[in-house]
Amino acid sequence: MSDPYADLRQHALSPETLAQLTNAPRKPPDYQSFVKVPSIWVERLREARYLASYRLALHLLHQHWKSRGRPLTLSNAALEKEGVTRRAKWRALRELEALRLIMVERRPRQSPRVVLLA
Repeated sequence: MSDPYADLRQHALSPETLAQLTNAPRKPPDYQSFVKVPSIWVERLREARYLASYRLALHLLHQHWKSRGRPLTLSNAALEKEGVTRRAKWRALRELEALRLIMVERRPRQSPRVVLLA
C-alpha cells in the first residue's frame, strides 16, 4: 500500500524556512486617504489668499472626520508634515475664521483648539 501523501511531503517547508517566514516584518498596508470637502467650504475657500489656508482646511476636515466631530487641538508638529509652518498656521487660522469656516479658541502657551462651523 503506497502513501497517497508521499508526493506532498517533498513540498513541505523546512522548520527553518517556516520560522523565517513567520518572523518576517510586515509592511503596513498603503492606504490612499482622501478628504470630503463640503461645497460651502469650496465656495468660501475661493476667497482665500494663502496656500496654507487650503492645506490647513484639508487637514482640519480630515481630522474632524477622524475625531468624529470633536474639537481639534492643532499642534505645530502635525502641520509641519502638511508643509505649514507655525507662522503660516496662525495666518491660515485667522483667514479661515474670517471666512466663517472655523472658530478658534486661543490659549496662552498652548496649541489652539478649533471647532468647525460649516
